[in-house]
Amino acid sequence: MVCSMTGFGRGGGAGRGAVQVEVRSVNHRHGEVVCRLPRDLMGLEERVKGMVRRTLRRGRVEVFVKRSSVEQGGQLRVDTEGLQEAAGALRMVKEATGVEGEIDLALLMGFREFFAVQPEPTDDEAIWVDLEPALEDAVQEWDAARRREGAQLVADLRRRLATLSTLVAEVEGEAEGVREELMERVRGRVAELGVEVEPGRLEQEVALLAMRADIQEEVTRLRAHLSTFTAALEADGPVGRRLDFLCQEMVRETNTIGSKSGRLSITERVVSLKETIDQLREQVQNLE
Repeated sequence: MVCSMTGFGRGGGAGRGAVQVEVRSVNHRHGEVVCRLPRDLMGLEERVKGMVRRTLRRGRVEVFVKRSSVEQGGQLRVDTEGLQEAAGALRMVKEATGVEGEIDLALLMGFREFFAVQPEPTDDEAIWVDLEPALEDAVQEWDAARRREGAQLVADLRRRLATLSTLVAEVEGEAEGVREELMERVRGRVAELGVEVEPGRLEQEVALLAMRADIQEEVTRLRAHLSTFTAALEADGPVGRRLDFLCQEMVRETNTIGSKSGRLSITERVVSLKETIDQLREQVQNLE
């Protein structure tokens, strides 16, 4: 199934201990996983990336992990020397300025830099028991979101492919009768000039002009690209790069048709072809 590169998933919270996980992804040329973990969980980074890479093929994925501070625990550490120095400094200020008031515990508690919670040593294996299922839930929800968006993109791409197929058929139809039109144009020009033309020479010149204006090869290749594009949408796996390449090739063939044909009706359809291919390519950029 074709997937989008953008998605979001969340896991953890209720029923998953104190660990919460969010997984979100955006478009990217390659596959990249970035982890935003608490400092004490950095030892689990490779495990987290490994789980995400089982599903990721292309795109930039960010994984956010939060753990409850209550669950983390720790021991309160007090910088008594620093507090003594602060109290001494306050006494000096009081004496120097004559400010009234007591230097009590409530005042000293305001110096938060002298109070810190020393985290207890973390047990990676114990934390992984909660983190792994929470991460699995987030990855599954994220992947389901990518699949849903991928299905919507495929439906949109099919509609645009149908439009392209119709335009290609119209271009081919408009190209019929070009030889006869060229013959009439050349004969009219010769008549205007009033010149004599050797027998058969007129037909030769028209044949050369018709060969230069022939767009059947480009039309055939365009149809082949459309067929390949349609088949790729049924594939299971990343197809974004391949479809982007096909869009480039379709633009190339369309430009050639525009440069070969002098008919206004074909030129108008060439403009529509290029607009639709551009829309197609814009959507393809979101596919994995």
